[in-house]
Amino acid sequence: MRTYVCTFGYDSQRVTQTVVSNGLDDEDRIVLLRPADGDGNQRAADALKEVEQFLDEVAPHAAIEPVGLPPADFTTAVRESVAILDAAAGETIAVLGGGAREIFLPVSIATLVCRDDLAEVIQFGDTDRDLRRLSLPNLGADVPERAQSTLSLVAELGDPTTLPALTAASDNSKSTLARHLDELERVDVVATSTDGQARVVELTLSGELWLHGR
Repeated sequence: MRTYVCTFGYDSQRVTQTVVSNGLDDEDRIVLLRPADGDGNQRAADALKEVEQFLDEVAPHAAIEPVGLPPADFTTAVRESVAILDAAAGETIAVLGGGAREIFLPVSIATLVCRDDLAEVIQFGDTDRDLRRLSLPNLGADVPERAQSTLSLVAELGDPTTLPALTAASDNSKSTLARHLDELERVDVVATSTDGQARVVELTLSGELWLHGR
């Protein structure tokens, strides 16, 4: 079972194209997030009807649930978006690609907070109308204090660097630095690979943002 949580506005294809391309079964659920005051908007009502009619043809038993978020209450909109993502059953797929600006930011923040519980995050492109699967940064990365100097050194040496280069530039031993890299990789602030005998290290986006926040 999958739960799609989608920002939703006037363009029904942002939902229908995404869920059909990604896969849709009768037991799946589609949650459409939109402004709570949009019920009287005819364009919004027409778009919702188009989604319902289309999905009734391809997966007639899939559940469609419109949910209103308060567009004028940013804090509440973030909290409610987090609660919706937390409560989603099965594989949870966040679809960011439509809807009013007033709810897009709260939903995006909630998606970043809940990233570890999401199976996928998909963006529907405005210009090319293509689907992109996003790898979200870990904004809450818990970088061990003992490894923070090693993370800073990776940034100072430039991308990519190697374990031998880190050892030459550090007062720590090679084995200590290797343990630090293991810890840093577990929290997604560096990525490592091998090139021959050398361990190659580079910052991830999560690592760049963590250092920027420091």
